[in-house]
Amino acid sequence: MITAPGVLDKRTSKSKKCGCPVHMYAVADTFGTWEVRKAVVEHLNHKPTPLKSRYISMYRRDSITSIVRRRLFNGVGGGSKISNIHRSLAKERNGVENMSISVKDLRNIVAKEKRLKMRGGDAKAMFDYFDKMTAGNQNFFHRYRLNSKNRLTDVMWVDARSRVAYQDFGDVVCFDSTYVTNNYELPFSNFVGVNHHGQTILLGCALVSHEDTETFVVVQNLAPLYGGQSSY
Repeated sequence: MITAPGVLDKRTSKSKKCGCPVHMYAVADTFGTWEVRKAVVEHLNHKPTPLKSRYISMYRRDSITSIVRRRLFNGVGGGSKISNIHRSLAKERNGVENMSISVKDLRNIVAKEKRLKMRGGDAKAMFDYFDKMTAGNQNFFHRYRLNSKNRLTDVMWVDARSRVAYQDFGDVVCFDSTYVTNNYELPFSNFVGVNHHGQTILLGCALVSHEDTETFVVVQNLAPLYGGQSSY
C-alpha cells in the first residue's frame, strides 16, 4: 500500500481471503522521494509460488485468447454447457491444474457478450442523441465499432468544446479507463488533459468493450484528427 505525500497510512487490515499480513507502507516527502517505512514479506496460511501467479486476474485475462473465445462461443451456440467446455479446454492442457481460466471467467465472457447486444434500444437512443448534437454543431464528433455479428462494441465521442481545448492543451493526454461500468459492463473511459491552471479538462469520452491493448488501439484510431496534424 502506498500513501499520499507526507502521510503514513496506519491501516493494518489483512487479506480478506486468508488473513495474510503481507503488506508495505511507504511515504513521499515534499520532494516526491518515496521511502518505504515498513514491509512485511512473511506469508501466513498459504504458500505462494511463481506457478500460482497465473491465477491472478490480469494473467487469467491474458489466457483468454481469440481461440478460447471462439471455442467458447461455438460450444455455447451448439448447446454445450460452459462447465463442459471448460473441462474440454483443461483436457487439452493436460489437466485443470494447468488451466488458469476458471468456469466463472468463461461465464462472465458469455454474459458480457449478451449485454453487448444492447437490449431495449439503448444504442439507437444514444445515436439519436449523437445525431441531434451533430445537427446543432458540426464540430461534435462520434465514431463507433461493430463486431463480426454487427453488434456495437466500442463508441467514442468528442464535443466542440473539447476539440477546441485539445488545440491548446493536447500536449499530454491521459486515457483513463478506471471509471464505473454501465448496465452492459462497458467501462466508461475518457481522454483527459491539463490546462494552464493545472486543472484537468475533458478531451473526449468512450465506452469500451474490453480493457485490453487491441481495444485501446482501436479507440485511439477512432479518435478524430485535429488541425490535420495531431490526434489522440
